[in-house]
Amino acid sequence: MKVILAKNVANLGDIGAIKEVAEGFARNYLIPRGFAYMASENSVKQVEKIRLKYIEKKGRILQKAQALAQKISEMELNIARSAHDENKLFGSVGESEIAGALKEKGIELDRKQIELSTPIKELGIYEVKVKLHPEVTAALKVWVTPKE
Repeated sequence: MKVILAKNVANLGDIGAIKEVAEGFARNYLIPRGFAYMASENSVKQVEKIRLKYIEKKGRILQKAQALAQKISEMELNIARSAHDENKLFGSVGESEIAGALKEKGIELDRKQIELSTPIKELGIYEVKVKLHPEVTAALKVWVTPKE
C-alpha cells in the first residue's frame, strides 16, 4: 500500500515521502496515529503544504543550532574539584556537572546532549562534544582545576 508520510517516522522517512508499506502497518499504525495518509491526489496536496512548513521550520532550527554551536565552541568552562596529590579527582565530572556549568553561563542543555565517553576523573583540559542537532555538533573546552 502506498502512503504519504505526514510526519517524520523513524526508519521509514521524512515528511512528504511516498512509501510502499505493508497494508496492516498502514491501516493499524501509520494512518490512525496521523503519521501518514493513503496516497491520493488530495493527500499529496495536503502533505505538500505540511512538508513546506516543515522544511522552513527545519531550516530555522538548524540555523539556531549552528549559532549556538559557534557560541559554545568559543566558550571555556572551568570546573573546580577536590583532587588527590596525583591529580586524581575525588569522584568524577560527568554530563550533569557540565550541563550545570553551562546553565550558569546562560546555555540550557539536556545532559544527554553532552557526549562523554567516560566521566572525567583527572585534572586537566578536555574537549567535550555537545550534540545540538543531528547535523550540528560543537566542541566545548572544559578545564578541570583543583579546588582551593
